[in-house]
Parts: sequence; structure tokens; C-alpha cells
Amino acid sequence: MSLEDQLKFKEEFTKIALNTKGVKEVIFFGSFATPKWTPGKSDIDIYIRGDVSPEDKKRLRQEVIRLNAKYRLQLETACFLHHTPIFSDDKVIGPAVEAYLRGETVDKLFRLYRRSMKRICIPHKVAWKLL
Repeated sequence: MSLEDQLKFKEEFTKIALNTKGVKEVIFFGSFATPKWTPGKSDIDIYIRGDVSPEDKKRLRQEVIRLNAKYRLQLETACFLHHTPIFSDDKVIGPAVEAYLRGETVDKLFRLYRRSMKRICIPHKVAWKLL
């Protein structure tokens, strides 16, 4: 996996998402938006703003799985912290992501959650079976 593959993933996923009814914006954040992202260890953080149907949410999550294989991102072995993409109407994670994107400090509970989930480390390939 190269930086070029990471960029191609972003371009292809963004194009697919923006062609989905209700999607207004696609934002990559966290380590995936930086050179610090590590294949097989880091998750992929994608945030989608808009009013997206449940069927399209499922389809976009399946696109992440398909593009992961196409671009050899090795997400299946990374620790599962949350579904990706995250949608703006998610009542639990959505507000925390919005605060993060505004540059606000993520509260202690969110940091504790991430640390705990990394300790448990359920790989994405297990979580995907629940989709």
C-alpha cells in the first residue's frame, strides 16, 4: 500500500459518496487525513454530512470494504473503533466528530472510549460481518 493508493481510495470513495442522494460533504479526518496513517493498524475516519437513507448508508459502508480490498489498505486487521463512514445524524458519535472538526478538544470520555476499544481490539473483519 502506498500513499498513492491512499489518495486513490479517497478520490474514488468521495466520488461515489457525492453521487449518493442526500450527501452534501465528505470529510476524511484523523490519521487517514495525514501521512501518519498506518496500513493494517490505523482505522479510516470518514465523516459524511447530509440526509442519507439507511440503504445508502449500508451501501457506502460496503464501498469502504470493497475499496479497502482494491487499494490494499488492510483495514480488516485494524482495531474497530466505530463504523466508517460516520454520518452526521449519528446521535452518539456525530456530535463528537463535529466538535473535533471545529478544533475543540475531545472530552475525556471519548478518549477513554478509544483507549478501551484499542485494548479490546476487535478487528474490522469481525465487525464487518455484523453489517
